This record gives sequence, C-alpha cells and structure tokens, in this order.
Amino acid sequence: MIKVFVYGTLKRGFPNHRFLSFSKFLGQAISLEKYALVDNGSFPYACKRGIKKAHILGEIFEINEKILRNLDSLEGYPNLYKRKKGEFLLLNGMPCEAYIYFVEDFKPYPFCPTKQILILDKVYNCFYYPKK
Repeated sequence: MIKVFVYGTLKRGFPNHRFLSFSKFLGQAISLEKYALVDNGSFPYACKRGIKKAHILGEIFEINEKILRNLDSLEGYPNLYKRKKGEFLLLNGMPCEAYIYFVEDFKPYPFCPTKQILILDKVYNCFYYPKK
C-alpha cells in the first residue's frame, strides 16, 4: 500500500476528500520538512521556497495505485504539482514516510501581492495573502 500526506481540500470534511473516501485513515501528522502553505483563493498549496515556512499539520492515508493516479490527475502532477516522499510524524508519535504534493516556488496571484501580510487560516492550517 501507498501512503499519502494530505492538507487542504483533501482532508476529511473538505470537498475533495471524496477521492480518499475508500482509503484507510492512519491519523493526523506533522511534516518534518518545512513548507509554506499558501491559499491561492480556491485551495491551499504547499510551497518549498519563496516565503515563510513551517511544519504542516495534515492527515495520512493508505491508498492504492488507482487512487494515487486519481490524485495525480486532481493535482495536475507532474506539471502543476510535484510529488515526492517525505518524512512525517503521526500525532501518536510514530514516524511515517508518505507522498506529499507541493510546488517548488511561491507564485503570487494577481489578488495576492507579495507586500500583503500572511494570515494563519485555522480551517486549512495555512498561511495566505488576504484578498483586497
């Protein structure tokens, strides 16, 4: 089985969780690598460099190859998002290796100028630039 770390709209209770509805939930986890989580107005994305980074809180699921292909399609892998294995710590203290979807560089959208202040969104657990 394949493990995937999700954040944002793929988490339980969010619109894209239907892609994982038949997958085994392993628990909440924190990324050991730091990322910036940015909300582009429709969904948050993990960014490797460009702005303030932190450990991400998300969820880990056990999935099969078919679900991985469906997630790849949803995430626009490999053109929009990249995917790699990373190290995570489940909140029960167990280490876990899982895939994560991310982008390499922060790219501000027209309504998100980089001069605005990052705000922590408690719903998605992400930082974002507020819309004007």
